[in-house]
Amino acid sequence: MAIPINFLLWGCESWAICKRHLSMLQSHVNKKIRRILKLTMWDVKEQHITNEQLLQRFCNMPSIQTLIDIRTCQFLGKLVRGQTSAPSRQVLITYVNSKRPRGRPLKCNRECMRDSLARLLQDVGIFIDEMGSLKDWYRDALDESFWNACINHLKDPVKYAIPRRPNPNASFNPRSRARQRNQESRNQRTRANNSSPPRNARSYPSPLRNTRSNTSPPRNTRANENAPSPRNRDHEEPVGAGTHLLGSLKVFGLGVEATFSQVKASRNKLARTYHPDKHKSEVTGLTPEGAKQYMQMINRAYEFLHEYFERG
Repeated sequence: MAIPINFLLWGCESWAICKRHLSMLQSHVNKKIRRILKLTMWDVKEQHITNEQLLQRFCNMPSIQTLIDIRTCQFLGKLVRGQTSAPSRQVLITYVNSKRPRGRPLKCNRECMRDSLARLLQDVGIFIDEMGSLKDWYRDALDESFWNACINHLKDPVKYAIPRRPNPNASFNPRSRARQRNQESRNQRTRANNSSPPRNARSYPSPLRNTRSNTSPPRNTRANENAPSPRNRDHEEPVGAGTHLLGSLKVFGLGVEATFSQVKASRNKLARTYHPDKHKSEVTGLTPEGAKQYMQMINRAYEFLHEYFERG
């Protein structure tokens, strides 16, 4: 039954399911179990076998509702403990700033997730309000061992005891961390703008957006025209190269108004000069080992800027 159940409940974490759907799913599973156990409907009526007894005969298999709750809570736990930059992770602490239309949907996925959380944590003594607020369960989901213990207890309450909630009086507010990260990002951009030279008449798009396009930029950009020759270039590693925005841009001789296309063009130009297979000491004034280390610094700065523009 493992393979049919996996196919049957594929993607159930995103379902907006009602009682009628649960009844249809459970009836289908019961039919397959009766076929495996070689039970007919006549046997069920004569022996007065209930659905709960049927599942107990089949190795104490959980009900469809319990299986959906387990999968939903496992999904939420992995989502909370995942990367903070993941879109699905950020959706947990966002809201739609618009007026709802008149009327109400019959069922939504948020209500199903809230009900699953309530059934998971009711024995532990954690109350989930009708909105499924993050303050009620977010901190507990970060503790992987506690969250898995709750899921095991939901799967088999007889075999697994009720887990004990660690630090029940502690609180965690994910929005405060998000506000702190946003404030740090704004402060960093402000310092970068204050330390940059005044803008020329020619303006560039903001680096906070991914400005990639299908058309490649001209090779003779202003940044490449004003860049120093390899012989006169300062080969010292800038502060923050590969870890901060300004230091990484300084490696390519660019300012905060630069776009990713300009970064890529500058990196390709430097690679044609400092790559170990193309490096010439009489042109750069560096030894082969020094050129190799300088090329590694260029790659670190390029990888950091690539991730920065991807997030932007």
